[in-house]
Amino acid sequence: MKIIWYRHGHENRNDWVRYGLMLLHIDGQVEYLEKDLAQATESGYSQEVSSGKHRHLSFLVLFVDRSARKVIIDGEDSFIHLSDLIQESDLYFTASYNSALYRGRKFPGIDAWYSETDIHWYKNKVDQLITQLGDQFHKIKPFIPIGPDMNWKEQPGFLSTKINSLRYRLQKAIYKTNHWQPVKRNFDKRFTQLLGLRNEQLMYDVVLKDTLWGWPSHRIQLHKQLRQISCTRRICAVLNWHEPGHHDGSILSPADRSNFPMITGEEIEDYELLLSRSRLGTFATGFHWGWRNILTLALFVGIPVIMDTPVLEAYFDMGEFSLLYNTSADWNDLEEHLDNIDNTQWLRIKQQNQQVFDTRMSPRVTAAYLINTVKQACA
Repeated sequence: MKIIWYRHGHENRNDWVRYGLMLLHIDGQVEYLEKDLAQATESGYSQEVSSGKHRHLSFLVLFVDRSARKVIIDGEDSFIHLSDLIQESDLYFTASYNSALYRGRKFPGIDAWYSETDIHWYKNKVDQLITQLGDQFHKIKPFIPIGPDMNWKEQPGFLSTKINSLRYRLQKAIYKTNHWQPVKRNFDKRFTQLLGLRNEQLMYDVVLKDTLWGWPSHRIQLHKQLRQISCTRRICAVLNWHEPGHHDGSILSPADRSNFPMITGEEIEDYELLLSRSRLGTFATGFHWGWRNILTLALFVGIPVIMDTPVLEAYFDMGEFSLLYNTSADWNDLEEHLDNIDNTQWLRIKQQNQQVFDTRMSPRVTAAYLINTVKQACA
């Protein structure tokens, strides 16, 4: 199979599957090419796609049995961000899939702690999506949560930069494709770094670095609960200020800015490292439920996780992970959950979650799922 990914500058949330496609290319299973988004019209994408600026959307073409299929990968963290560019695609994979909406055309079921003010804007937005794009819903496929951050922060040396730049220009001039091998090498380094986090030992009960975004009162209650139990637990938590918004109704009763940041315990200098040493990854996720990469990092590392009841769905049953769900507004059972996770249980859950992640969400598996789903659609 031949795959072309038309690249632009705002799609790093989809780097996880991009890395998987690179690995399958190295394995000899696919031919993977990258080109600039400006070249996308050659595969039937419109000028709106090729000349536009797009947030968290990736545009690919997969060639199956002599036919080309335009595939969009949506790395947004909520269904309300469904793009009208879905009309450009044959298949549309989204990290923010919800079957009630995309199959049943109705508002998703939610926990009792949401008030009508919390969801009023979302209900209106869902009604608009059904009216405007409902005829496109059949293209939408579930995917994986937004993968862990694949950015490798170390810069290459002067000589490597010069060689890579020359190689890039030559390949661009001769083959009209992009030289992605240096990116793949950085992904290799980052993936090795992530694997190292799986070997960290238990040191903290909860480590949480958070912002006052998305149902602020719910997040405040979580951090109040963390502060309350910190006298007997090792807690490191910070809740930073975020301006109130209209989407979750927080603009109607804004928090007092002078109370932020809310800090409990020691400073969090390396969030990924400290999180990997935590007894329980704790996330107030709401509708967006932390598909963003820090929660999936916790699942990759394998630590136990508690989160709001998920509204979004993956292509597989997320219940295969060992997960705990919060259904209350005040998080009052948090300490009980911590009591139930002793060191032996922590190690057992880590092993289970790592196995599920590698079976369902590794870069290679994710890329293979994308390819196989397109093949099935073409059959």
